[in-house]
Order: sequence, then structure tokens, then C-alpha cells
Amino acid sequence: MLSEEHGTRKPEPEIFQIVLDGLGLRAEECVFVDDTEQYLLPAAGLGCATVHAKEPARTVAVLEDLLGIPLTDGDPYGVTSQGDTLTP
Repeated sequence: MLSEEHGTRKPEPEIFQIVLDGLGLRAEECVFVDDTEQYLLPAAGLGCATVHAKEPARTVAVLEDLLGIPLTDGDPYGVTSQGDTLTP
């Protein structure tokens, strides 16, 4: 999704709704991860779970807790490629 094609961008709430509509998902089914804290609030306001990505290993650990699935093979920097969809 290219925000410039829609005339909106983060942190405007409309951009998050456009993505949700395009994916055919409800906000409650999604996790939004960003390293810019101000971008998290609009996504959370729509109902998305959010993760402030400050440090890779911690971000992966938080995502594993949220999703209830392992994302690494013990190496927090090596995300597994199991083909799983990351929606709970």
C-alpha cells in the first residue's frame, strides 16, 4: 500500500483504516508495529494491538506473547519462515 496513492499517511487514522479494509480484517485481528511511538496511538484507537519497536529481541518477544506462537528458533534476530499468518 502506497500512502501517496491515497492522499494520507501515518499517523492519520484514515491510513490505518485503508489498510484494514484492503486486508479485509478487523482492527482487533491485527498488530501494528512501529519504531515511532506517535504512530501507535491512531492504530490503537481503531482497536489494533500495538508494539513499540525499540529493540529487535524485545519486539519479537512481545509479538510472540501477543500471537501465542513462536516466531524464532531460539534466535530473537532470526525470524522463522513457517508461512504462518500473523493474525490471532
